[in-house]
Amino acid sequence: MAKNVTLGDLRSEARERANMTGSGFIKNPVWNGWINKSIQRLYNILVRSFGEDYYFKEADISIVSGTEEYDLPTDFYKLLGVDLKIGTKRQDRIGIEKFLWKDRNRYSYRPGGFVGRSFRYRMMGGSIIFVPEPTGANTVTLSYIRTATDLVVDSDSFDGINGFEEWVILDVAIKARIKEESDVSDLVLERNIIREEIKSDAKARDRGEGNRVSDVNGFESIDDYGTF
Repeated sequence: MAKNVTLGDLRSEARERANMTGSGFIKNPVWNGWINKSIQRLYNILVRSFGEDYYFKEADISIVSGTEEYDLPTDFYKLLGVDLKIGTKRQDRIGIEKFLWKDRNRYSYRPGGFVGRSFRYRMMGGSIIFVPEPTGANTVTLSYIRTATDLVVDSDSFDGINGFEEWVILDVAIKARIKEESDVSDLVLERNIIREEIKSDAKARDRGEGNRVSDVNGFESIDDYGTF
């Protein structure tokens, strides 16, 4: 359940926690820059704790014949999985596996046809590459964690999930106190407590079933369908 908080609210609360309400010592653009940096740090805390649960997004890539390299989404952060669409329903997907760097030439063209018949992907820089080179039109779905979006105007909002934005507020207040050359020990202690609460709450999001080892033998793979 989203709990959106605006840039204006984050800045006001950070000022209050730093005891700088009404002070012009630090200008708004500096506060805003700190807020966005702290949001990015909170993202990393959440992703390290349980990357697949929050900030999840999907994007389709239209595969065309003769093209092996495609741009990743502009808000791409970390990949969770790649699926080939074989129908219109969500369950009509086949997982595509990553190819190892040492196998990068395994699926190249050779006299007499392909060396291999599997379809694989690999991310390189800001692109995703598919091998062997596609020979037809298909759609591939990327499941990934999106990047944090910078807040620009006061009405722009950040999803604090369940009050997690408190960590951002404290982190920014600490930066402000440091710039003012004031004591930050109380804020650091409180921020560390909030961090441990976030990590604990995040891992317990799905109370019904824990993580388990993936069954790689019980499902169809792209190998069953040959190349594109």
